[in-house]
Amino acid sequence: GKLRTTMLQNLGERKTKRASEVLKIRTEARAKFVVNLDKVGAKATTDAQKAAVATFKSTVQAAFTTRNSSIDAAVSAYQTNAQKTISDREAKVATAGTIFQSAVTAAIAQAKTDCANSVAPATARATMQASIKTANANFRATVTALPDGGLVALAQTRDAAIQAANAVFRQSVTQAKITLKASLGMTETPTPTPGPVPTK
Repeated sequence: GKLRTTMLQNLGERKTKRASEVLKIRTEARAKFVVNLDKVGAKATTDAQKAAVATFKSTVQAAFTTRNSSIDAAVSAYQTNAQKTISDREAKVATAGTIFQSAVTAAIAQAKTDCANSVAPATARATMQASIKTANANFRATVTALPDGGLVALAQTRDAAIQAANAVFRQSVTQAKITLKASLGMTETPTPTPGPVPTK
């Protein structure tokens, strides 16, 4: 139906927009990471310190990759399931519509039969109108009773997965910073702090 087409189109547009935003933010975050890492690397003078910087770099890059993969998987699962949910609901609405149309057709046919069998026109008309009214009520009740398909729950699952991925990422980076600072003999140093990513 038109509603299904509109909802799926909106979902597709949000998917495209998000992909563009994520690419931009991730590119900027990695560029900032490299610049800040160069500043930190300049403080490394011994082979051990240089090795510590290299370890920090690989650790954070791995954390980047892990987080991004987890977030991408969560968003992809949401989009796939949301699209299926919308399609399934619209299919049920279409089935209810078919049943309604069949009931209307049957009511009209019965009215013609009644008239052919000398039933009073007013009675035949009243019977037909009552049948159509019942069919309409049944259709509305069926559609109203349809659940939202769990779209809210799907979004909550996606957001929880994103939050978990970000928490693990922050923990990994924090620990890597502590290790790097200890290796460089510093209590504070401008170590890279990667930027956020869109959660929708």
